[in-house]
Amino acid sequence: MSARMTLLLIEKLFALAAILQTLEWMSLRPAWSESGVFRWSLLRDDFRTFPAFLRGFFDAVLSERGFAHLLRLRLACAILLVLTPGMGPFVALLLFVVSTSTLLISMRWRGSFNGGSDSMTFHVSLALFFAAVFAKSQTVALGSLGYIAFHLTLSFFVSGVAKLASPAWRSGHALRQLVTTSNYGPPAIFARLLSQPALSFLLGWLIIVFECAFPFAFFMEGSVMMIIVTALFFHILNYCLFGLNRFFFAWLAAYPVLFFFNR
Repeated sequence: MSARMTLLLIEKLFALAAILQTLEWMSLRPAWSESGVFRWSLLRDDFRTFPAFLRGFFDAVLSERGFAHLLRLRLACAILLVLTPGMGPFVALLLFVVSTSTLLISMRWRGSFNGGSDSMTFHVSLALFFAAVFAKSQTVALGSLGYIAFHLTLSFFVSGVAKLASPAWRSGHALRQLVTTSNYGPPAIFARLLSQPALSFLLGWLIIVFECAFPFAFFMEGSVMMIIVTALFFHILNYCLFGLNRFFFAWLAAYPVLFFFNR
């Protein structure tokens, strides 16, 4: 698969993730409306140190009405990204809107809404944006794919090393405690299974090894599909245990780089 075809596939998967994310934000309007806990009239005080023209811009874009329009614009751009046949200036404009809106939405939520998935969404959109701006440059296309590959690798490796350095994770206690005392409300069957020390120890180490060894995925040409399936199963498990539904689609958009760099 060529660099351009890989970027096009990533673009479509990214657009799907952006559509689902935006629909989720729209469904949470009671929380960010003026009667909700994340109302702009309360949060705008966090921006009091910004210049007056920026505060005016934020008031226009991040108030309830402005935020609703921003989400509609993001949704429309994401849908158009699914329908466009290739890269180019129009796609670059759509990606710029999606990237910018991602940052504004994060500011509106006083930080990332769903942890690493929002970060991955932004980095993928940024890489796609530059690839679309310089649509005729093979060098930029390769750089964009490398940028996505770097953040994909980092997302697993840093998490794995942090777990490896933690005695609680190495013993299985951290995973067991996350599931049995979590506010996420995992299904009872998972809570019962992982309350067993032997199983939480085994699963904890499987997670640690998989995350720490992820950089080797770029050197295992015959096992790429198995690695991706394993990673997707990992995301599904995170969804079942902790409700992290966005991770599946955000990371899915990045996985085609594994096929490209394993050619």
